Amino acid sequence: MRKAVAALVLVAVAVLAFHFIVSLVMTVFWIVAIVAVIAAAIWAARELF
Repeated sequence: MRKAVAALVLVAVAVLAFHFIVSLVMTVFWIVAIVAVIAAAIWAARELF
Protein backbone atom coordinates (compact mmCIF):
# COMPACT_ATOMS: atom_id res chain seq x y z
CA MET A 1 0.00 0.00 0.00
CA ARG A 2 2.80 2.44 0.89
CA LYS A 3 4.54 1.78 -2.44
CA ALA A 4 1.33 2.54 -4.31
CA VAL A 5 0.93 5.84 -2.44
CA ALA A 6 4.59 6.68 -3.06
CA ALA A 7 4.18 5.95 -6.77
CA LEU A 8 1.05 8.10 -6.89
CA VAL A 9 2.89 10.98 -5.19
CA LEU A 10 5.77 10.66 -7.66
CA VAL A 11 3.36 10.73 -10.60
CA ALA A 12 1.63 13.81 -9.17
CA VAL A 13 4.97 15.59 -8.70
CA ALA A 14 6.03 14.67 -12.24
CA VAL A 15 2.77 16.00 -13.70
CA LEU A 16 3.08 19.25 -11.74
CA ALA A 17 6.72 19.69 -12.80
CA PHE A 18 5.81 19.02 -16.45
CA HIS A 19 2.95 21.53 -16.24
CA PHE A 20 5.27 24.12 -14.67
CA ILE A 21 7.90 23.64 -17.39
CA VAL A 22 5.31 23.87 -20.18
CA SER A 23 3.84 27.02 -18.62
CA LEU A 24 7.30 28.56 -18.35
CA VAL A 25 8.08 27.81 -22.01
CA MET A 26 4.72 29.23 -23.13
CA THR A 27 5.29 32.38 -21.06
CA VAL A 28 8.70 32.93 -22.64
CA PHE A 29 7.20 32.29 -26.10
CA TRP A 30 4.44 34.87 -25.59
CA ILE A 31 6.89 37.46 -24.23
CA VAL A 32 9.11 36.97 -27.30
CA ALA A 33 6.08 37.15 -29.60
CA ILE A 34 4.87 40.40 -28.00
CA VAL A 35 8.34 41.96 -28.23
CA ALA A 36 8.55 40.91 -31.91
CA VAL A 37 5.15 42.47 -32.67
CA ILE A 38 6.13 45.72 -30.93
CA ALA A 39 9.43 45.81 -32.83
CA ALA A 40 7.61 45.18 -36.12
CA ALA A 41 5.12 47.96 -35.37
CA ILE A 42 7.94 50.42 -34.58
CA TRP A 43 9.76 49.43 -37.78
CA ALA A 44 6.58 49.79 -39.86
CA ALA A 45 5.84 53.22 -38.34
CA ARG A 46 9.38 54.40 -39.15
CA GLU A 47 9.08 53.12 -42.73
CA LEU A 48 5.79 54.95 -43.27
CA PHE A 49 6.71 58.28 -41.68
